[in-house]
Amino acid sequence: MVKKVPRTFDSVAYQSRGAFRAFETIMQRKMREIGLNIAHFDTLRILWEGDGLRQNEISERAFITESSMAQVINEMVRHELVERRMDAHDKRKRMIFLTPKALAMKEEILAATSQFYASAIKGIDPEHIKIYLKVARTLRANVMKEYDRQYGGRDPK
Repeated sequence: MVKKVPRTFDSVAYQSRGAFRAFETIMQRKMREIGLNIAHFDTLRILWEGDGLRQNEISERAFITESSMAQVINEMVRHELVERRMDAHDKRKRMIFLTPKALAMKEEILAATSQFYASAIKGIDPEHIKIYLKVARTLRANVMKEYDRQYGGRDPK
């Protein structure tokens, strides 16, 4: 038996995609004004929370493929935002570290985005934000499990 599909406006997928696209569009423009792109922003945020990660760790946290992350890291190396260093414990592995230039940009970038973020969540009870994040994480995990079941591996992030 096929379950009834919700009306478009009541679809979790439709609303999630719409919210994502709205955030993405504004953030891309904000990053362009600073001279970056959205993938640079995502990577910087991840590294500001814990510098010195392997490329695959960053790719997993940024929800993009490892090959796409390799391109992002190469661009960021060219822009002198990150550098690759040998892992002290395993010389075969390389770690990604922020440069002084990237560290110096942190306040400017966060200032440019924090006002937008505050306006995006304006009027939403902080407890509802917690609930939303829990639901969104569960939703993503469920979608990835279904992807794995149907296609046998983790391709999209």
